[in-house]
Amino acid sequence: MLSLQRSLWFLKHPKLYPESIRKVNRKIQTLLFPSRVTHTAEARAKAQQEATQWCEQYAIDTQSAILQITGCTEFDSFYQKFSEQLKTSETIVEKYAVNMGGCGNLELIYQLAEYIQAKKVIETGVSYGWSSLAFLLSLKNRQDSMLVSTDLPYAFEGSENYVGCVVPLELKSLWKIISYADREALPQALKLLPSIDLAHYDSDKFYEGRLWAYPKLWEALKPEGIFISDDIHDDFAFRDFCNSIKQQPLIVKDSTDSGNRYVGVLVKPKTITA
Repeated sequence: MLSLQRSLWFLKHPKLYPESIRKVNRKIQTLLFPSRVTHTAEARAKAQQEATQWCEQYAIDTQSAILQITGCTEFDSFYQKFSEQLKTSETIVEKYAVNMGGCGNLELIYQLAEYIQAKKVIETGVSYGWSSLAFLLSLKNRQDSMLVSTDLPYAFEGSENYVGCVVPLELKSLWKIISYADREALPQALKLLPSIDLAHYDSDKFYEGRLWAYPKLWEALKPEGIFISDDIHDDFAFRDFCNSIKQQPLIVKDSTDSGNRYVGVLVKPKTITA
């Protein structure tokens, strides 16, 4: 089912056996009941095309999103403020001949963390640690702050060595990584931080995985806290979640060398009406 290389990798990581079983079950369902599942390649491609069209219809740029949420017309650019740190981190990544994903919208992440003066943050998905770096550069300015990150390492030998590599040692005292799949890691993260100021989702890309994790992060979020989800153009999970909680999101377009990506942002109301 799984490729031999990936299967051997999972066999060497017993703590990830539950995730490997889920992957095998997903493959079996795809083979036996292709018309009933949402995770076939054809179904995912169709969902991505439709979700991307939806995102494009409502998308605004990063600066407009920051203005709409914070009311700030001017702010210190994250990329200018931390240009030296970013250069150092980029040099580290260039040493590795592996691809573990892009940076995400670091300007948005940092500015929103600064705006609400976030102290307790949970993020899902780390890879090189770019979003972690943006959070930690904000959190370091506030006492008793903490970032808890969940991360399922990439399925290749030595991938754990690259996780979070762009984060400098002096920031790691504020940071805890839980190296499991979401289903095992997120409950642990929420035990450590049952009430959070900001949540950032960038892990399981399957529709079912998102709709499992989103409500748990939203429930832990304080009133006026901020919820961010990356890559919402992959499928309609974010749209469907927003509809389920009757909240209107902001859709932020982030243009990269590889094309347009879309980030969803929700600000939790002071009071939730039934």
